[in-house]
Amino acid sequence: MALGADHPARGRDRGSLAIAHVLLDCADAEALAPFWSAMLGLERRWRLGQFVGLEDPEGRRHGLILHEVPEPKALKDRMHLDLATSDLVGSAAEVAALGGREIIERREGPAHWVVVA
Repeated sequence: MALGADHPARGRDRGSLAIAHVLLDCADAEALAPFWSAMLGLERRWRLGQFVGLEDPEGRRHGLILHEVPEPKALKDRMHLDLATSDLVGSAAEVAALGGREIIERREGPAHWVVVA
């Protein structure tokens, strides 16, 4: 966890924290930035060392920071995002159009999701 003193969440009631960004470790932040920007409707706004920042142009949603790390991914993903959609089929097609792929489709009770990469 990282706490940022100059984030808009600062100044709220003592003890109140808010998510500023989600960080994703990766080998090549610049290569992933167009994919995640298109998927989440974020804009690439900055680069600082090994970090590339994707921000909501209207400042209403969380940003995503792509963090370049030297070590290769070993076995399990470094994190995953659960994204909500009202059009599961259309969103899965959008992932494919952006270069992603469907791994598995699952249903458990009322829950229905597609794992994509």
